[in-house]
Amino acid sequence: MVAIAVPSKSRFVQQATLVILPKLLAGIGTAAIGLVLVRFMSPTSFGVLSLCLSGLLMMDGLLGSAFDLAAVRMATASDEEDGDTPHSVQHSCMLLKVGAAFVAGVLLLLFDRVLLNKFFGGYGNGWLLLLTLLAGTSVLLLRSTQIYFQLERRFRWYGMIDLGHNGLKCVGVYWLISSGRLEPGNVLMVYLVAPSLLFLLWAFGAGRVIVSTTSFSPKTLLRMFGQARWYLLTFGIGTLVARADLWLVARYTNVHMAGVYSAAQMIAIIPPMIGTYLSVVVSPRVMPLFASGKLLAFTTRVQTSLLLTSVLGYDAMLVLIPRLSHLLPARFHDALPVFLVLLPGSLAGFVSFPLTLTTLMFLRPRFLVGLDAATLPIIFVAYAVLVPRFGMIGAAWVCSSVALGRAIAAQLMVLFSIYRSPVTAPARRGPQLTGT
Repeated sequence: MVAIAVPSKSRFVQQATLVILPKLLAGIGTAAIGLVLVRFMSPTSFGVLSLCLSGLLMMDGLLGSAFDLAAVRMATASDEEDGDTPHSVQHSCMLLKVGAAFVAGVLLLLFDRVLLNKFFGGYGNGWLLLLTLLAGTSVLLLRSTQIYFQLERRFRWYGMIDLGHNGLKCVGVYWLISSGRLEPGNVLMVYLVAPSLLFLLWAFGAGRVIVSTTSFSPKTLLRMFGQARWYLLTFGIGTLVARADLWLVARYTNVHMAGVYSAAQMIAIIPPMIGTYLSVVVSPRVMPLFASGKLLAFTTRVQTSLLLTSVLGYDAMLVLIPRLSHLLPARFHDALPVFLVLLPGSLAGFVSFPLTLTTLMFLRPRFLVGLDAATLPIIFVAYAVLVPRFGMIGAAWVCSSVALGRAIAAQLMVLFSIYRSPVTAPARRGPQLTGT
């Protein structure tokens, strides 16, 4: 079993900073790329690109999150007598990702015409879908590179990968703009090359111990898949709920509207993104506080602060949005009212991500998947009724309402769980920083 030392408080803060700061800078860079793209692309072209990038993010959110979480769990509790060494676990994780991408490729070959006709309205092509699949696979392998450095506790390199990945994308997009080659296919090529280059540098360097010298272990592969099955279901339904709105806007309206809606999403994603970064610092404190009976007081303080920040942020946006309209070109100004409708749900994500959702994953791991599975049919009916009638605004109302309802239900379940069993679990040693 892997020995996990308990870092000192100052050491943990340093490690958290090495993870959070690069992710924050990468998030700012991603938002900057989006703002640049809308200035140089038409809503239709941006809509096509946004659908492809949404597909890439769905691959990362489903396969990356599920397999990486299973890898971290198995590697930190590995038993060499069973062949589950940390290196064999990571090797199996990459094989499963490549295998899942291959299955996705087969499905893509079978249903590419359906996807293009139903969602892209004749503007996309099979080459764009293939680039999306390849770019998504490269991102999955890049996440395995980060898992390697996370398990080795080399958080400086973990953060450098985030910076390098975003930096290469920024350079690539700048070159496309300056050379007059900015179109969806070329942008997707940049999103393929950037993670591929970093993965190959790792694979021929520090990663050789896993990629080329670790023996294939069928037993570890099966155990890994068994560990990841529940996570695949959990993240699969969650990803579908989170990403369905853009695709349904394209399905029930057109790609032009999807591009405008995506521009609103691009701004609205910032608050929950900040929430995920905060969770890196907050999540390791959950189980020790739960074991000591102090989690309720901690939850009250944190959630009150986040809620007040959200209320102030929403009030500020109501005042600032008219003054910030110059950030988007005139052809995308219809995105501003959509953003204001999306904002309450976005702020609900900011409030929920750092502590509430993490606590649920520890104490009630089946609650979220049950909630999403139960409400999924209702959500899709709501989209089917409101989007054809109200367009982007209808989709934004459904998306924001779902996020608010999910956040309220999650918070109530957290409070119920703490009240019902205030001290039931021992504190876990050695908090692990995660990349999500």
